[in-house]
Amino acid sequence: MSDRIDPRRSGSIGTEAQLASVPDKFLSNDPKRPLQYMDDDGSVYTYSLRPLFYSVVFILLIELLERFSYYGLTNTQLEYLVGHYNPEWNAGLTSVQASSFVGASSALAYTAPFIGGIFADGLFGDYVNILLGTSLLYLPGLILIALCSYPYVLGNEFNMAALQAGMLVLWPLGAGFIKSVVNVLGAKQFHPVLQSEMVESYYISFYMVINIGALLGGIILPVVAGKSIAAAYTIPSVALFVGLIVFVLGSKRYVKAKPRKDALCKTLKALASPLTCKSLDSQKETNGGPFKDNFVDGIKNLLFVFPCTCLILPFCIAYNQMTTVFMIQGNAMKQTIGPSLMQNFDSLSVIVNGLIYQRYIHPFFSRISLKTTHKIAIGTFCGLLALLTAVIIDYKIHSHYNGDGQPTVNILWQIPAFFFVGAGEILTIALAYDVTFLIAPKEQKGLASGINLFVWGAVSNFICI
Repeated sequence: MSDRIDPRRSGSIGTEAQLASVPDKFLSNDPKRPLQYMDDDGSVYTYSLRPLFYSVVFILLIELLERFSYYGLTNTQLEYLVGHYNPEWNAGLTSVQASSFVGASSALAYTAPFIGGIFADGLFGDYVNILLGTSLLYLPGLILIALCSYPYVLGNEFNMAALQAGMLVLWPLGAGFIKSVVNVLGAKQFHPVLQSEMVESYYISFYMVINIGALLGGIILPVVAGKSIAAAYTIPSVALFVGLIVFVLGSKRYVKAKPRKDALCKTLKALASPLTCKSLDSQKETNGGPFKDNFVDGIKNLLFVFPCTCLILPFCIAYNQMTTVFMIQGNAMKQTIGPSLMQNFDSLSVIVNGLIYQRYIHPFFSRISLKTTHKIAIGTFCGLLALLTAVIIDYKIHSHYNGDGQPTVNILWQIPAFFFVGAGEILTIALAYDVTFLIAPKEQKGLASGINLFVWGAVSNFICI
C-alpha cells in the first residue's frame, strides 16, 4: 500500500471504510484499535477509530464529577467560612479574611498543575498522575473538609487547623494534579497524525463538560447547603469517588504515553544554560551543543507558553471576582436567589456563548483571519464590561440605601456581569487551552498545560489576594 494518505481525510480517520487509505505503518492487528503510531523512542501505541466513545468518555466523566465537586465547594466556600450556613459552627472569618482564604486556596490549586505537569511528563505519566492526585490528595482533602462541617466530630470547637489542611493544602493540591493532565490525557487518545483534526472537537467537548459539571455543582450544592452544609460537603467526596472508579474501569482502553524522564532532565539542563551565560541556541548540535536542534526548538516553544498565557491575565483578574467580590456584593442585595446560585449564570453563559461562537462567530473570524491576540483583546473587553457592570451595581446599592439596613437592589442585576465573564472565557481561557496544546513539544504537554494553568490561575489569584 502507498504511504500517501488522502489529505482531505488524513486528520479525521474515524471509520473502517477510511482504513483503506491508511498506510500499513499506521495499521495494527487489533480490531478494536486498528490504528497505530511509533514514537521517536520506538514505543508503539494503538488507537481506536472512535476514541471519544472508546476511551475519552471515561476521562470526560471524571472531569465532569471533579468539576462538579470543585465548583460546588468554590461557590459555597466564602459563605461557609463567614458562617452564613451555620452561624453556630463555622470558621468565624470576616468577609475580607474569607476572601483572602478563598484566593489563597485558588492560587495553590492553579500552582499545583505546574508541579503536576512535571511529575506527569517525567515520572508517573498522565494516568498514574491523575490516580495519585485523586486518591492521595483530592479525596482526603474533600473528606477532611466534610468532617469539619459536622459539629463536634473533630473536637468540641471548630477545628480550623483541619479545615486549613483540607481546604488550603490537600484539596487544592489534588485539584491541581488532576487539572494539569486530564485535558492532555484526553487529547492523547487521538492518533497524532490520522486523527489530529478531531482534537479541536474534543477540546470543545472538554470545555463544555467543565461547565456542565460547574453548573450542576453550582446548583445542587448551594441548595443542599441551605438545608445542611454537612450534607452538602459530603456530596463532593461521594461524587469524586464514583468518578475515580469510572476512570479506573476505563484504564485498559487508554493510550498511556510513557513518561520521558530523559526529556525532562535534558529540558531542565538546557533551561539552566542562561545561568552559565549561554543562550538556548548554543545548546543546539549545529552550534556545538549537546542537544538536537528540534529538541531545543521544542523547549523554546514550551517557554513561549508563558507570554502567550500572560495575555489573558487582565481578564482572569476579572474572572476571579466572581467567587469573592461578586459574592460579597450579592450578600448586600435583595436576594431573589442566593449569591452562590448566581455563579451558575457564568456556566450558562459559557455554554450558550460557546454554542453561538462555534456556530456563527468562529466561522466569521476564520473568514477575516482574525489574529489570536485580537480574539484575546475582545475577551478581555468582556471582562472589563463585567467589572464596569459590578461598579454600576455597587453605586446603585449605595444610592438606594434606605437607612434601615434592608437591601433594595435585586441580586438579579448581577446577571449581565456573569454573562460578560462567560462570554470572555470563550475567547481567553478556552483559547489558552488550545494554543498551549498546539505549541507545546510532545514530550511536555503536561508541563505546558501546568504552565498555562499556573499563569492564568495562580498568578491572577496572587494578584487578587
